[in-house]
Amino acid sequence: MKHFVAKVFLWAAVAFTLVGCRANVRESATTDPNRVARMIARNFVESGATACRYNVEDMLVHATAEVTAAVGQMHLPEADVERRPSSATYVLTRADGATSHLQVSFGKDASGFCSLQWSDTRVWNRSCAYKQADYLANGRLKAEQLGQSTVLTGERAVGILLTPLSKRRCLVTEFDAAWRIDPDEAARDWIKEDHGYDPLEDPPP
Repeated sequence: MKHFVAKVFLWAAVAFTLVGCRANVRESATTDPNRVARMIARNFVESGATACRYNVEDMLVHATAEVTAAVGQMHLPEADVERRPSSATYVLTRADGATSHLQVSFGKDASGFCSLQWSDTRVWNRSCAYKQADYLANGRLKAEQLGQSTVLTGERAVGILLTPLSKRRCLVTEFDAAWRIDPDEAARDWIKEDHGYDPLEDPPP
């Protein structure tokens, strides 16, 4: 186990002596739909995980839509952060008061470009049949059985996994993966075009 060394940053409502409050991303409310994503991305950069910096922020903006607060744990390599993947797990609070678990991982792969993955899991007080119909009505997806679960996939790697917990409760995981062949700087232009701000010139307050 001595060859597996990682730095772990705890993000929690209370400050830890060795970590301090700097990594706490908890927000009581926000009117900026990109605020939580921007703050999480800034924490990665300040902690040394600068590889794929703009791709990560672009990914987080999509993964944290309608999120008003986030608290979690970040895992960084002990050394050579630019060439090794980083990951994190968050508990997200959404505008409707619901919570979900977000997992992200990112970094450069052997090609030198960015590899990114995220998944978000929450429990809905709806049947899986209801949620499946809802997803299929709002996107070009195809359904496939995976044991007792159903996986919905689209044209890209994005997907949705639905697992019944009871007749009226469904465990839903949304996930996506991307292997970018563009320089990371290109994602800065995508953010400016798609989300209306420059992540370099307009850092979160």
